[in-house]
Amino acid sequence: MGRVMCGHRRLCVFFFLIVTASIRGQSRLLWEQHRYRHFHSISDKPSRPGIIHFQVTNPEQPLVVTAPVAFEVSTDGVSYSRFAIYDLTRLRTGKQSLFVRFYPRQAYNGLLDTLQLTGASTWKGHAFYLHGSTLSDSETLDVVNWNIEWFGSKVAGFGPDNDDLAQLNIRKVMDSLDADVYAFTEVVDTIRFHQLITGLQGYAYIIADYCSGSSGNQTAAYAAGQKLAFVYRRSVFKSVHARPLLYDSPTAKVNWANGRFPWLIEAETSGAESKKLHFVLLHGKSGILETDHQKRKYAAGELKDTLDSFFRDRFLILLGDFNDDLDTAITVTSVPQSSSYEVFVSDTTGIDHYAAISCLLSETGSRSMASYPDPVDHLVISDELKPHVVKGSVRVVYEVKEWIKNYSTTTSDHFPVVSRFKWSQGIVTNIRNEMEFPPVFHVHQTGKRMFINGTWSGGIPAFEVLSVSGERLIYHQGRGSGYPSFQLETDVSLLPSGIYIVRLFLHGKTKAIRIFIRS
Repeated sequence: MGRVMCGHRRLCVFFFLIVTASIRGQSRLLWEQHRYRHFHSISDKPSRPGIIHFQVTNPEQPLVVTAPVAFEVSTDGVSYSRFAIYDLTRLRTGKQSLFVRFYPRQAYNGLLDTLQLTGASTWKGHAFYLHGSTLSDSETLDVVNWNIEWFGSKVAGFGPDNDDLAQLNIRKVMDSLDADVYAFTEVVDTIRFHQLITGLQGYAYIIADYCSGSSGNQTAAYAAGQKLAFVYRRSVFKSVHARPLLYDSPTAKVNWANGRFPWLIEAETSGAESKKLHFVLLHGKSGILETDHQKRKYAAGELKDTLDSFFRDRFLILLGDFNDDLDTAITVTSVPQSSSYEVFVSDTTGIDHYAAISCLLSETGSRSMASYPDPVDHLVISDELKPHVVKGSVRVVYEVKEWIKNYSTTTSDHFPVVSRFKWSQGIVTNIRNEMEFPPVFHVHQTGKRMFINGTWSGGIPAFEVLSVSGERLIYHQGRGSGYPSFQLETDVSLLPSGIYIVRLFLHGKTKAIRIFIRS
């Protein structure tokens, strides 16, 4: 299947998840997975290794794999260096394993680079991307875009058979990702969704009051229809409002799947420098026919005209199930067509230009559906947000297949897509209040001393004091367990009066609260 990659004008070839690189027109290198791997670690600590499988057919030259800066490779998972060498004898035995780890000697927000494949001549073909970051979750705004396939639908054959199990699995994924924002599509049962989100600590949600075939939330079509939902961490956003876009447009109603209009969520962040983010949650018309493509194309054009006219100089994040790829259209035609959303992808130089940051999924062969080879769940941002994207952070979370047995049949036919954003100051994330950890946790100030009292099941607690912009000002660790209660204290006389974050650490868990300190 011929492909023109986002932002490039070169033709590449891949077949599902098996991609090839030609060697002298005879030997071929086949990666057995999507060509992207994400790693996280802290400075001067190696990450857990990742294993990349590949095979070389008809090998004629030894293969030398060179790791980019801050990465190391190995042929056996024991001895790591910048180089991994596979001789002809080994290559001819069949499938090979390449072990990769991220070993940063300094801090990296987002490092994106590729493995270099060399021999007597250059091994050409699809690059394999490595992404590494030393950022902690508390330093970034983590956004998840996820189609949860007819969530809670009571119609047989629409979504997973066991709704209770699907709900449990989605909860498990959310607990593992611990993101600040979840943009969901295909929410059907609003009562079940309420149970899902209220079972989480520290989150709130809103659901669109319209869907395909229903302009309100009191109809049978609404109860059975696929709806959009926005879930957010309450400590990160102090104000959230939502409304449909293009709601009064007859053409938009037709082109957006009979009334599944784009949904605008305006979310104002907490912190010293509040920021207003404009999320536009999409669920494009499905289908691979030319008529489907044209409707998506006209829908995207009308949406862009609206955003260009009324949302200049805004922090815009378009995300959701686009039901199309961004490099070329999924439409079945004799000649490949440009994406339905080409109007956004190609506008990189105009006064109101955009960045299709999830083109990385297309370039790395990262499918976002279990049964379809192209990514259809995407993100496009306004140019104002480009400096705040963590480079290379947009990725498909394939780990869900390890977390959940038979994920694609018990949970969703789409995988979550995660992206990360970072501001130098003004947004503090991952502030949670978990009742079970610990059941009692009090902070109070007496004079120039701050005291933390709590009860818990043993261990050695520690805490830190952060500014609202996330800068660590104080760190203190206790000296003994003191079970079943503890008291920690520190001098706060050098801190000016204001709001601070106190974060407690215990047994690998954290809990944080906001307090006011008087100088």
